[in-house]
Amino acid sequence: ELLDGALPVGELRLPRPDELHALRYMVLDFKLHSEMNGALSSLEEIVQRGDLEVLNVIVLVKDEEGRLGFVGISDFSLTGSTPTPLGLDFRALKGGLQHLLQHYPNESFVMVILMKREMVRGLANALEHLNIAYDVLDMDTVLAAMKEAKTSELTKGAAPEAAST
Repeated sequence: ELLDGALPVGELRLPRPDELHALRYMVLDFKLHSEMNGALSSLEEIVQRGDLEVLNVIVLVKDEEGRLGFVGISDFSLTGSTPTPLGLDFRALKGGLQHLLQHYPNESFVMVILMKREMVRGLANALEHLNIAYDVLDMDTVLAAMKEAKTSELTKGAAPEAAST
């Protein structure tokens, strides 16, 4: 299992499963870098005003073949969130997101915002005011996609061995 409860790891406290499942990812995509930067600035302003609590924002880019590339993580949390979302393995998260975001257009920027479930409505209202479309992913969906991506990766790596026996 990814997380067994609240365990101290240095200064990082991993969330209990009930805390983890109360989180949501909001996903936005942008064709132009300038559109994405404008949305990021608006989001930062909303958070700084105290209207919204965001744990972190991951910015990815989809290349012409649809592969995700990591651009960066912005930590808007005033409480100092973890550098990677909740201490999850970023490579596994990226694999899960690759699967979940396959319907987003190639050659676009994708912003993935991690937040508590109760903050989703407030951000949705702000995004609708800015005419920005979004999707909401619950943590169970993200964790299942991460597991599926990891299983697929292990199966791909094991396939040549299976063929030779």
